[in-house]
Amino acid sequence: GRCLIKDNTILYYANASGSEYVIPDGVHSIGANAFYYCSNIENITTSNSVTIIEDSAFYSCENLSTITISEGVQTIGKGVFNDCSLLRYVYCKPVTPPTRGAYDDIFYDADNVIIYVPTASVDTYKGADGWKLDADRIVGYDF
Repeated sequence: GRCLIKDNTILYYANASGSEYVIPDGVHSIGANAFYYCSNIENITTSNSVTIIEDSAFYSCENLSTITISEGVQTIGKGVFNDCSLLRYVYCKPVTPPTRGAYDDIFYDADNVIIYVPTASVDTYKGADGWKLDADRIVGYDF
């Protein structure tokens, strides 16, 4: 009802009422710009089937404050959370840091974000390409 899903990829999210959304099981990819300018979304949780979050997927979700990224995510595209100025909490569950651009600030304009990662993986995240940019924001968490 809220998403256009094709070939296991969310292509578009309808900016409807409701502040929380859980990506359905069976979705493997969140498409580029899928949640572009969705002003109602405050909390998003990806299902374990999601492996890819494409470029600018959550661009300018102005009220997004919390996202939980499931263990299955392997790739996070460019500019995924750009202009999400209220983004505060990112719960990133993969033990191995998802691939992201080495010099891409996926949290541009999300100045107060805290990135929670598995406690045993903190040093790995802080040393990984792309994640090094956010080393001062990375905190261990026991999921």
